[in-house]
Amino acid sequence: MSTLAFSAGPLLTIWAGADYGTASVVPLGVLAAGCFIDGLSFVPRMLLQAAGRPDLIARYLMITSVPYLVGAVALVQIWGIVGAAVAWTARTSVECMLMLLAARRTAGVSLDVATFLPPVFVGSLLALAVPAALVPWTRDSIASSAVVACASVLAYTALTWARVLTAEERNWAVAYCGALLRRTDR
Repeated sequence: MSTLAFSAGPLLTIWAGADYGTASVVPLGVLAAGCFIDGLSFVPRMLLQAAGRPDLIARYLMITSVPYLVGAVALVQIWGIVGAAVAWTARTSVECMLMLLAARRTAGVSLDVATFLPPVFVGSLLALAVPAALVPWTRDSIASSAVVACASVLAYTALTWARVLTAEERNWAVAYCGALLRRTDR
């Protein structure tokens, strides 16, 4: 997410021009956060389907539709494209909460935060999220944006390598990368 936040301005500027690049960075960041939240709701949705309750998914999607449309119209009038992004992200956030609560009631799944966000994952997320907060201060310089984005990706990779992957997974990754390198040496 941080790489997207840092590279959005320059890439959108190259692709569609300076005006579009400048105006699109904030909505893209808000939508990226919404996509992350929407991804979190995937697990409870699948759990509800497996439990034979797809009706709850449909019911909650219908319940959030009208407030989303009303909110989207109001926020677009106030903030334009940023308002549209905020409305969509708010809707996905509400749907995610509803799906998590429905999964808890229906399937008896614990929603203990420690279960869903162990400290190692929080650290990995912070390695990506904290640099994204620096976007306003590094937006004018492509070099500083690139340095912060690379540092963020390296920190995330190091945390994931050290704390998330098992020894077996690390050994497989080293062997796989070695095989790729040998293949390119030919």
